[in-house]
Amino acid sequence: MNARPFAWLPTAFAASLAVVAVALSIHTLRVTPERIAQIERRKGDWRTLRTAAQRLATDRAALAEQTQNGPAANLADWMRSQRAAWTAEVQEKERERITENWSLQRMQVTIPNVNLVDLGTTLDALAVQTPPWRVAELSISAVESGAGRGRISLLLEGLVATKPSAP
Repeated sequence: MNARPFAWLPTAFAASLAVVAVALSIHTLRVTPERIAQIERRKGDWRTLRTAAQRLATDRAALAEQTQNGPAANLADWMRSQRAAWTAEVQEKERERITENWSLQRMQVTIPNVNLVDLGTTLDALAVQTPPWRVAELSISAVESGAGRGRISLLLEGLVATKPSAP
């Protein structure tokens, strides 16, 4: 009988480990070109997004500087005066400072039951103001009160004056 029956075990384990290492190395060499191409695509996408963000910031700054008539009208007051029959819920979502003196204000407007034709004329009226209120998101849901009516949810954007920050 052999005094060391499993003497071959460490050698077999080392050989198996070497085979696995070679297989993983071959796999890595095969997928490396794909991964490099993926990284290059993502880098190009990142450059495109960065360029678009810079262009957007420049456009917003130019719009703010060109605004001669002051900030956008107060949306809640405007809705009450122009569409008194509507039960519009107006909430500020956020303000994003675009220059030292101007911010882009986003307002969430929900109207539970509205004639969609009236909505169109209202959006036209908001768009022709100086500066305009612009629709960033629009959601229309049907209501039971009849054809041509719906529940509206809007996200509107407009320029508002911002107090300069303290030094």
